[in-house]
Amino acid sequence: MITTAFALSVGATAARPRLVGVGTCLFRPRFGLVGTPLPSALRGRRGLFGAPPTPTPVIHPSTAVAVTAPVMAADDAPKRHVLVPISDGSEELEAVTIVDTLVRAGAAVTLASVSSSSTTVTCSRGVRLVADAPLGDVATPAGGWDLIAIPGGMPGASTLAASPRLAELLREQKAAGRWIGAICAAPAVVLAPLGLLAGGEAATCYPSADFLAALPNPVEDVFVVSDGRLVTSQGPGTALLFSLCCVEKLYGKVAAETLAAVMCEDPDEEWGWTPPGKTRALAQRRHCQPWLRKLQYSTTDFVRDYALSG
Repeated sequence: MITTAFALSVGATAARPRLVGVGTCLFRPRFGLVGTPLPSALRGRRGLFGAPPTPTPVIHPSTAVAVTAPVMAADDAPKRHVLVPISDGSEELEAVTIVDTLVRAGAAVTLASVSSSSTTVTCSRGVRLVADAPLGDVATPAGGWDLIAIPGGMPGASTLAASPRLAELLREQKAAGRWIGAICAAPAVVLAPLGLLAGGEAATCYPSADFLAALPNPVEDVFVVSDGRLVTSQGPGTALLFSLCCVEKLYGKVAAETLAAVMCEDPDEEWGWTPPGKTRALAQRRHCQPWLRKLQYSTTDFVRDYALSG
């Protein structure tokens, strides 16, 4: 198993780009780098993985500054086993993001089709994915699955909910106190009907009235929520944040933040995955620090806070 790390070149610093307007949207780009420009003749770019023992400088495309390539290091953390069930109609962006992110973190991920007749599924937007095996043929690892992460998409979520084998695995997972993740339609369509939210766990899902009404303890307008051994999220646009939260639960915050940086997801703000009620109480004890509730506020709040922060 491997883990990734990266560092800026000597003399380079991170600088927060200013707010940018695109149409009616406001956003702040990811970190830019300022530092010593590289000679124009510098070559030798490499991918994020497979970098040589002596890191090769690469050119940042927008600012032409030196950035040290990620350095791969041995990691003695135990292998984590993750099951991602899919079906015809599953949301492809969510499924692929979950698999990709957790594989990068070092997990052994099994993509399983609930269909017994084919491992090829046609997702909700027509993308075809090839699963590792039918779910019925997948053996549970010794010690069980560390995480079962369920993508959304319709009618894929309904098909997953109708799978007796998946229902059995999810009930075993909860009884054993192991992690369950669900995104988009899956919390409302898969978990809630199976009684897996009957303990009052706070959860979010795709923000439609029908889906939210299906949750016993819904949390609205929140990107990612973790309560107990459950992680839930809203949809395709929050799939990477959801996946990084799953990495944090399996491998720890440092591993998740390191991976986030390599994937160009901004790790500078403190992540908080707890339900908003608990987070608000914590914020009050910490004098309401402005970034304490990262991912726990609305898109409107997000734009407002970035604008106010200059």
